[in-house]
Amino acid sequence: MRFVFTSKRARLRALLVGGALLGTVVVIPLHASASTPGTITVTNTSSPFSWTSDAFPGGLNVTNSQGDNCFDATGHPNPRTPSGPTACEVFTLQVTVPAGFWTTNSGGAKLDFVVGNNDFDYYVYAKNLDGTVGAFVTSSATGSIGDDEHVLIDKADGAYYVAAAAFTTVSTYDGHASFFLGATIPNTPPKVKGGLTNYRASHDIFTSHSEPHMVMNPLNHANLVAGSKMYVNNKHYLFRIGMYSSFDGGRTWNDAGHLPVPACPSTDPCSSPATITPADCAGDGPFSDACRFTTSDIWLSFDDEGNVYGIVLVSPSSNTGSGWEMWMYRSSDGGVTWPLANRRVIHNHFNRTLSPAFLDDKDAIAVDNYTQAGTGATFTPNARRDGHIGNVYACWGLDGTVAPTQNQVFSTSTDGGNTWSAAVPISGASNVREIGC
Repeated sequence: MRFVFTSKRARLRALLVGGALLGTVVVIPLHASASTPGTITVTNTSSPFSWTSDAFPGGLNVTNSQGDNCFDATGHPNPRTPSGPTACEVFTLQVTVPAGFWTTNSGGAKLDFVVGNNDFDYYVYAKNLDGTVGAFVTSSATGSIGDDEHVLIDKADGAYYVAAAAFTTVSTYDGHASFFLGATIPNTPPKVKGGLTNYRASHDIFTSHSEPHMVMNPLNHANLVAGSKMYVNNKHYLFRIGMYSSFDGGRTWNDAGHLPVPACPSTDPCSSPATITPADCAGDGPFSDACRFTTSDIWLSFDDEGNVYGIVLVSPSSNTGSGWEMWMYRSSDGGVTWPLANRRVIHNHFNRTLSPAFLDDKDAIAVDNYTQAGTGATFTPNARRDGHIGNVYACWGLDGTVAPTQNQVFSTSTDGGNTWSAAVPISGASNVREIGC
C-alpha cells in the first residue's frame, strides 16, 4: 500500500543538490555590501559576494506560505518591510553561465545565511521577464532562532527572486552568494547499444498495474512467475492482485487474472460477485463491496519441489478501511493457476478492533530450500525433488489495537503452507518499529 506523510511545520528545506556536489568551490576574497543589494550577480568565474542586511526589528512573519506575502497580488515584490506580520525583503539573484555549460558540468549557485539571534526563512522563485514571480524553485526554512540557512540551486541559470521572510527577528542577517562546481559530466553516447530486449507481461483488460514482484523457479530457470496490482479504477485506487507466468525466460507471458477470492456467502471475507472487471467498477461510485474488496502487496517464493507461494494483504472492506488479513496462495503448475482451494489464512484480523493509525502491511514470504521442515537444533538437509518442503516463513508489519503497538511479526509453516503458527513479534516492544519487512 502507499502512504503520504506531511511534516508538522509547513517549512521544509528543499536542497536540490546533494553534498557530493560540493567538492569544488572557488574561494576568492569576498566582495561585500553594507545592505542587501537589489540584484546579486553570480557567474561561473565570479568571486563570492557577501552582504549584511538592514535590520528587521520585530519581524513576525509567521503565517507566510513559502514567502507568499513577500509579493503583491500582481506577483511583484512588495517593498521591504522590516517588522510586523509581513516582514520581508526580496532581492534578485542573477546567475549567468555560458551556453551549454551544464551539459558537461555539475554544480550551481549557493546562498548561505548567518542569521544570528533571528529566525529567517528563505524562498527562491524563478523571475519572469515581466518582473513577476515565477515558479517555486527551492527553499531553506528549517529550525528556529539561531539556525543558519543554506540554499543550493542546482545548475542555476537565469534570474531568480529570493524572498527573505523575517519569521521571528530582531536584527540583521549576513548573506553569502557563491558559485560552486561538482564533478565533470562525461559525454553520453547518443545511443546505448547491446541492451537486452524488453518484453511486455501484461496484455489484459485492467486499467493499470503497479508494485510487481517476480521469482524464478529453481528447478526450471525458464519458468518465471510474477504478480502485480491490476486496477479496475485508477482514479479511486481500486484493484486486486493478479498473476502472470512465463516458461520461456520472460519472452512471453500467461495472464492468470486476479487471484481468486471466496464468493459470498462465506465464513471467510468474501466478494459478491467473486470476480470484478473495470466495467464493473467504472465511474465515481458509490462502489459495490466487490469493487472495494482489496488484495495487495504481492510477494512470491518457490520451494524446491516446484511449488510457488504468494502472500497478499487483504481488506474485505475497502482499500483504506480496517480488517486487514494475511493470505497465502500456492500454485503447483508454475504459476499458471492459483486454485482457491490452495488459499490459506496466515493471520486473521477480520472484524477486529484496529488502530486507525496503522494497517497490516509490507508483507514477505520465503521458503527454506536447504533444510527439511521442522524445529529444534537438528536439521536434515533438503534435496530438490525429494518430496520434502522446508519451512515456509511469512513476515509483515502487524497492526495493533492502540497506537503505537505496531510490530514486525513472524509466522512459520512446517507443512508446506497448510497451517501457520501464531504471529510472533520480532521487533521488540521498546524498539522503533518501521512498517513491514
